[in-house]
Amino acid sequence: MKIRMPEITILFVLIPACALVPAPSPSEEELELRPATPPPSAMLEPLGDILILRAYSGPFLRHEERTLPGRPDIVVFDDGLVVADTRTVVNASPDYRSIQLTTEEVRELTSKLEGAELSGMAAAAPVGGTFCFDCTTTIIRTDIGSETIEIAAFGLLTDVTERYVSSLPYPPGLIAVDRMLDELVDRVQAAESDPFDRALPEVPVAEFVGG
Repeated sequence: MKIRMPEITILFVLIPACALVPAPSPSEEELELRPATPPPSAMLEPLGDILILRAYSGPFLRHEERTLPGRPDIVVFDDGLVVADTRTVVNASPDYRSIQLTTEEVRELTSKLEGAELSGMAAAAPVGGTFCFDCTTTIIRTDIGSETIEIAAFGLLTDVTERYVSSLPYPPGLIAVDRMLDELVDRVQAAESDPFDRALPEVPVAEFVGG
C-alpha cells in the first residue's frame, strides 16, 4: 500500500517506555509499507480471556522474519485486570505490575474499542527511503469483534509531539486506542500496583535494529 510517512530521527527505541524516545521532527516522504498481508493463521492464536494486548517489534518486510518471542508491554484481560511492564531501564528484564479496573471502567474501555472500529493491518516496515532506521513496529492484538485481529504499525508512537502524531497515516481509531493503552501503562506505573508473575502470551516479533 502507498501512504505518506514522516521521516523521523530517533536515537534509540527498544522498550515501550516512549518517554525515552526523543521527539521526532517529521518531514513527508512517500513510501510503501509492507508486508501488507495478514499474518499466517498459525501465528495469530486466539486470545482467550485477553481483551487487548500490545507488544513491540523491530521492522519486518515478511512475517517469516518474526522469529523472536516478544513479551507484551501491556495486557488487558476481559475482567479488567491490567498488567503492564513498568521498567524504565533499557534492556532490563520486564517488571510486570497490575491494577484492577472497575466494572464501569471495563464497560467504558470496551465501548471505546468498539467505537475505534479496528481492523487487521500489516504495515511493519518501509520499502525505500530513509524513514527512521531504528523505529519500532507497534503490534496490537484484540478480539473485541469476536475475532482475533492483529495490527502491526511501523513508527506508531502516540506519546510524543502532537506534530508527529498528527502526521501519522493511521486511522484515528488506532491512534486513540494506542493513546488509551499509553494512559493505562502510566496509570499502572503511578498506582500502588501489585507485582504480577504469571505467564503472559508472547507475540512473534522481528529483531530490533539500530541503537
